[in-house]
Amino acid sequence: LLTDLAGIEPRTVDIPFYSTVTGEQIDTSALDADYWYRNLREPVLFDQTARLLLASGGDPVFVEISPHPVLTPALEEHETGVVTGTLRRDHGTPAEFLAAAARLFVAGVPVRWPSPDAEPVVLPAYPFQRTRFWLAGGAGDVSAAGLDSVDHPLLGAAVEVGEQRVLTGRLSLATHPWLADHSVLGTVLLPATAFVELVVRAAGAAVEELVLEAPLVLPADGAVDVQVVVGEPDETGRRTVDVRSRTDGWVRHATGTVSGKPVAGQELTQWPPAGAEPVTGLYDTLAAAGYEYGPAFQAVQAVWRRGDEVFAEVTVADAARFSVHPALLDAALQPLALLAGTEGDVRLPFSLGGIAVHRTGVTSARVRLTEVRPGTYAVHLADRSGEPVATIEALTTRPMAERGPLYALDWIPLTPGEGALGDAVVSPGSVTEALAAVQDFLAGPGERLVVRTRGAVAVVPGDRVSDPEASAVWGLVRSAQSEHPGRFVLVDADELPDGLSVGDEDQVAVRSGAVYVPRLVRCAPEAFDGRLTQAGTGSLDDLAFRPYEQAPLGPRDVRVAVRAAGLNFRDVLIALG
Repeated sequence: LLTDLAGIEPRTVDIPFYSTVTGEQIDTSALDADYWYRNLREPVLFDQTARLLLASGGDPVFVEISPHPVLTPALEEHETGVVTGTLRRDHGTPAEFLAAAARLFVAGVPVRWPSPDAEPVVLPAYPFQRTRFWLAGGAGDVSAAGLDSVDHPLLGAAVEVGEQRVLTGRLSLATHPWLADHSVLGTVLLPATAFVELVVRAAGAAVEELVLEAPLVLPADGAVDVQVVVGEPDETGRRTVDVRSRTDGWVRHATGTVSGKPVAGQELTQWPPAGAEPVTGLYDTLAAAGYEYGPAFQAVQAVWRRGDEVFAEVTVADAARFSVHPALLDAALQPLALLAGTEGDVRLPFSLGGIAVHRTGVTSARVRLTEVRPGTYAVHLADRSGEPVATIEALTTRPMAERGPLYALDWIPLTPGEGALGDAVVSPGSVTEALAAVQDFLAGPGERLVVRTRGAVAVVPGDRVSDPEASAVWGLVRSAQSEHPGRFVLVDADELPDGLSVGDEDQVAVRSGAVYVPRLVRCAPEAFDGRLTQAGTGSLDDLAFRPYEQAPLGPRDVRVAVRAAGLNFRDVLIALG
């Protein structure tokens, strides 16, 4: 830094300059390379400098020029003067900048507003300049790409395809950091209420039904592309709606139906409700059950209960450009734990019916939750005056998979017993050869056939599946074993030891002369990372058989890729129909 800034020659300016390096007013001619070197190495005397400015007299005005307020809260603690930022994270728009200028203006600070006759200055280009046409989220000019801008925090662009409408956006914890505050069992999930928000915004009408099929796990790094597709109307006027995400491949997370059928709201004018008793410790109860809410989602201000009814007040700081802020609606659902109970596994929304938004952009709401049938609840939100804000006529929750003991497949040493290995031994080189050998054997008088493979299974540490064709043979014979118990033995070995006998075992592997058999063993919980897995990702990124993906298919061929333990070929064929 000293070398790079050595040629700078600062000069004195007319505007007084207060330094957070020295904690005093200084002449700006001292802002040389050594000053900025000290600026990086020495403590920031921000509070001392702020107090000096406040003591200088007059009516101080503090403007933090930054992409997000960092120093403003510290200045506001002094409770004097005018304090404002210029931009905010996720709200860095010209409108936000002008709003900051307006706050100064109403406080008596002279603002030189743009003249209607002024023309903008064309800024010079810079290396690697680029223009974005597909937005990562937020509104912008995408017309050059034939798209419509969408003024929404989670969506950026839309396009009409006939009578079908497609909206897109991009979500990440970098651009939407508040989403990191919604975690279940250690995994950051897009809240179900965000799917509701996406569908309501895309459809522009009441949602008749919405079913959540798979969770959307938000990665710690990187972004997820989101797509909302509203289909063409059928003869009744109904439209389908799907929500998908993409990291490697597209995954459908939610599907539903949109109709023009009105959904009535409910007024909540008497508040707090008569006869309702206050409830405390909600977030302690939820945390003990596995719900991990950060500050952005801890929006419940008060809770009451009256028999089978639960009431709550919820508040978020900013709901601009949302129909209903997902954190606000999620907070409205959090007291459902008082009705559903928190014993056992975490319950997550599964289906929602009769969804309507009656008023948008609300930051505070009253909530009424009632059970309409076991496991299904009605949700009503109203504003502070009691007027309806949003309605969910039927919300059904489901528990997550039961968390019992964990087991894994392991290969353990076997002490060879007495007895013959089998009537015959074959070493098929392909699935076709294996199928023929199995069929011929079943048609004959033999009692036990040994099928030998090489590199079909991973057994000991450092071992791996080295022959995909052999692994396929292994799967085929396992299917035959399930249909004809006791008639087939699978042996994976480079060399068969002399006198090998395996007793009643039907699967064995030989490594360096030692014989191993598969067993289910109990695993320590720390052997797993404890995170939720996202079913149906549509991705085969862990599949090791990449060369075979490019193999040409014949007219009657089907390429099948399986990435699950415990499946055999019969399972796959059943799945294929």
